Amino acid sequence: MKKIIGKETKQCEILDENFNGMQTSCIFDLYWYFASERQKIYYNRIENRKWPWTSNYILQTYKFTNAYRASDRVSQYLLKNIIYKDNFNEEDTLFRILLFKFFNKIETWKALENEFGEITYKTFKYEKYCDLLDKLLYQNTKIYSAAYILPSGISAYGNKQKHRNSLALLQFMFSDGIVNKVSKVTSLKQLYQLLLSYPMIGNFSISIFYRYQL
Repeated sequence: MKKIIGKETKQCEILDENFNGMQTSCIFDLYWYFASERQKIYYNRIENRKWPWTSNYILQTYKFTNAYRASDRVSQYLLKNIIYKDNFNEEDTLFRILLFKFFNKIETWKALENEFGEITYKTFKYEKYCDLLDKLLYQNTKIYSAAYILPSGISAYGNKQKHRNSLALLQFMFSDGIVNKVSKVTSLKQLYQLLLSYPMIGNFSISIFYRYQL
């Protein structure tokens, strides 16, 4: 028996048709303990129960992401205010998702909405969007989230400013017929391969994008 982050764990044995007799380390047990305990913390918090929401010292002391990505603040904003806010068509819904996730920052989205009104693909103007983001950067306003980092895109589109390349990619994806292409995929593997075919999008960022697009 081993004790890790306040919980005794032991070596697990998985016996099923796919992993017959496979031995796992205590980390396997620990992983599911952590996921379960982190979710309990989430429920205790939203139910306004008194702190501490867990008896585990490490989980009390340090910050960890939610067990489910959709539970976090930014994802909740995306779901409520961008995807399901109104009855947007497929083109506008996909455009709004990608635009938001390229920057993944609520304040950037609000700045665009305040300047241009309701955001749709038909009303998107590359230079106007770039000019507004230029202005925000000049004011020392952060326009990208630090949650994950997309490539700068200089090699693909040649602009020194990353946001201009991000918007250039967005513009190219729609001129390339991405809406029609996404509508034809029948599996996550096909969607993965489709998104990976575009510049500036790598393996990790695909996992961030496609969970909201099917």
